[in-house]
Amino acid sequence: MTDAGTPGISDPGKLLIEAALQKGIEPVAIPGPTALIAALVVSGLPPQPFVFLGFPPARGAERRRFFEKYARMTLTLVLYESPKRLEKTLLDILGTWGERRIAVARELTKMHEEIFRGSIAEAVSHFTGEVRGELTLVVEGAGPAMGVDFKSGPDTETPGPGPEGFGQDTSDWRDELKSMLTGGLSSKEAASAIARRFDLPRRVVYQAALAMKKE
Repeated sequence: MTDAGTPGISDPGKLLIEAALQKGIEPVAIPGPTALIAALVVSGLPPQPFVFLGFPPARGAERRRFFEKYARMTLTLVLYESPKRLEKTLLDILGTWGERRIAVARELTKMHEEIFRGSIAEAVSHFTGEVRGELTLVVEGAGPAMGVDFKSGPDTETPGPGPEGFGQDTSDWRDELKSMLTGGLSSKEAASAIARRFDLPRRVVYQAALAMKKE
């Protein structure tokens, strides 16, 4: 038994279950609270099919590969995250998966329960400052356009140099940058997300964001 949700779901319970099976001990599951299902039900996003991704790696190349691996999935994606890494994860999702609908469920079934529904850019603007509690993120799967045209996907051929010497159509990233700024992201946040997604120099994107703000 555990006071942190269903054993084996993103906790070390899996190790205990494996050890029991190796010893010939038969585990018995007694249904209990599971944040991923509760969040999926109230998210407003398609509850099926879905895929549960657990916690993203905290840092480094493993984290980058994690987000790139699931960028083209058309299923609803559910993941857990620490409140200390929420902003970073939202920006990584935005920069790698692009703008989508998301539900962020915080402190489910507790006194301070909160369900945020909106775009990823809106979520970044909403969760500013200190965030507390357990978090479950339910993210819309890739649509047809996302699945085919995702710029940084490993199977996508890189187009020839664009008007500014980069390997992407300038209008694509500028349009998305403008959308992020309109959605409430700061110039810094939007520039980081666009630079990562389109593999552009962050300085160039940041200058473009500042110019758009002035307009």
